[in-house]
Amino acid sequence: MKVVAINTTDPLDLQIVLLDPSTQAQHRMKFKDDLFAGESRHKLFEALEKRSLLWVELAIKEIDGEARSVQLLRTVDRPAGLTAEIDDQEE
Repeated sequence: MKVVAINTTDPLDLQIVLLDPSTQAQHRMKFKDDLFAGESRHKLFEALEKRSLLWVELAIKEIDGEARSVQLLRTVDRPAGLTAEIDDQEE
């Protein structure tokens, strides 16, 4: 995913927009402030600043093939066995 925007103006309504580079679909989601603690916060803002890819774990509710809700659970490291080539292809 690529981080398109992070809106932190209202601490009770934190929002992020992620872009799936393979489909160009954008997902706007809200999340709790606890995700903004520690390493996840750093990774989200770094990916936004550098326009780099970011590996995340999402919970997606899909109805009739359409994503109805997307929740950002956490940032994760690149899965074992996948090379940096995947990241490089999307840039």
